[in-house]
Amino acid sequence: MKKLYYISGLLLMLGAALNNYVTARDVMPPQRMGDIVEVDSSATVCDSVQWRGRWLTASGVYTDTVLSSSLGEDSVYVLNLTVHHSSSVVENVIICDSYVWHGVTYTATTDEPFVVLQNVEGCDSTVHLDLVVEYSDDTTVTVEACDSYTWHNRTYTTSTDRPIYYGQNQIGCDSIVHLSLTVRYSTAGEREVTACNSYSWQGVTYTSSTDIPYIYGENAVGCDSVVTLHLHIRHAVDSAYSVVACQRYEWYGVEYTASGVYTHQLDPTETGCSGVDTLHLTIGQPGTGVEEVIICDSYTWHGVTYTESTDEPTFIDRTYAGCDSVITLHLEVEYSVSTIFEVHACESYTWHGDTYTSSIYGPRYYGQNQVGCDSIVTLNLTIGHSNTGSETVTACDEYTWHGNTYTESGTYSATLQNASGCDSVVTLNLTINYSNTGVETVAVCDEYTWHGNTYTESTSTPTYTETNAAGCDSVVTLDLTINYPSMG
Repeated sequence: MKKLYYISGLLLMLGAALNNYVTARDVMPPQRMGDIVEVDSSATVCDSVQWRGRWLTASGVYTDTVLSSSLGEDSVYVLNLTVHHSSSVVENVIICDSYVWHGVTYTATTDEPFVVLQNVEGCDSTVHLDLVVEYSDDTTVTVEACDSYTWHNRTYTTSTDRPIYYGQNQIGCDSIVHLSLTVRYSTAGEREVTACNSYSWQGVTYTSSTDIPYIYGENAVGCDSVVTLHLHIRHAVDSAYSVVACQRYEWYGVEYTASGVYTHQLDPTETGCSGVDTLHLTIGQPGTGVEEVIICDSYTWHGVTYTESTDEPTFIDRTYAGCDSVITLHLEVEYSVSTIFEVHACESYTWHGDTYTSSIYGPRYYGQNQVGCDSIVTLNLTIGHSNTGSETVTACDEYTWHGNTYTESGTYSATLQNASGCDSVVTLNLTINYSNTGVETVAVCDEYTWHGNTYTESTSTPTYTETNAAGCDSVVTLDLTINYPSMG
């Protein structure tokens, strides 16, 4: 209410000032217009103004006529009024911990702060702050659990006050939660009873020895308690029974820690029966074990999934004798593989029952690799093709072709590899022409010129090579006899 009083006071003061202003204009010397005196004035105000005895709150042209003025003429007062309006808005803010508003820091919820500004029309604009301050919290969660407790996806099996969880509380502010955990443990107990003829336990009457009955309850720390009754019914005769226990066993007030056969002479004053009890006792011990696993890709063991080889995880199990047994996982993780099989073949290729006659990429075969994991093999096949060709050759005397020497005309073939690695069969059409020899016998006097050489003595050595009709060499030998004139 104080804020309203303050604003109203401002408006009254402003209205009074404007009223004084308009009134001062009203008493200006009037202008004569016949027998009417007209006085004009203009004003711009905020919200309202008092003019000539009345409050005006809207823009407009207002007139007031005064009859029989002291000047002996009617007076008309005209006011051209423009009214602008103040405004009031509320700024709603929800914040965590603290909020700074116009230079002031607020740390608690409040709706009292306001500021007075000017709006676009030059009038007061009152802005009220409606602030809701929420708070971050730092809390401790105290938990008592039996055997184990899972908190934010992690399981704890021992008491601890170290875990911290960072999040947001229900109002969206920071929330730090500390866990104070007390882990208590379930128990398993055994009750040894020796009775004569019958025994009543938990509303049931037993007439023979038994190790089966048990009862669920709570132990001193509020966790599960399982009590097993080991009942020995005596019928005034000797009896024997077997017991399996962990580490130790108490029988007739004596604690046994080793397996064996033990006897006890019954005292009729104890059980009402007489005789000899024989105990066949097996004592078990806590143990350790190793679980060897070879797996592909991943393995889930007691709720945890492993994707890499490890020998660290352990799990506590209970043996047949009720003793804890620590099992260690020795895990070998092998991995599935995906490979590309590159093949170059001629004409066709058969792969896993399908025959391909053209190059292809994409066929897949699913099987197992050498470690027994999935194996995906993709075939990348390039098909090449064989071809044939022929070669025609004419040679003299002999012709060597692909390592073989031929001396007779004929058709021959050779198998080679083409550019794609396939057979290329080439046929040779071979014509063999032969060289020949001849002797030219000449007898002349004194000298003989043959193929540019002049001979003056008999000889059979000179030769001359020319081409025969088949295009081969023809060797001619000169058999020359030189005769000389006689001098007689």
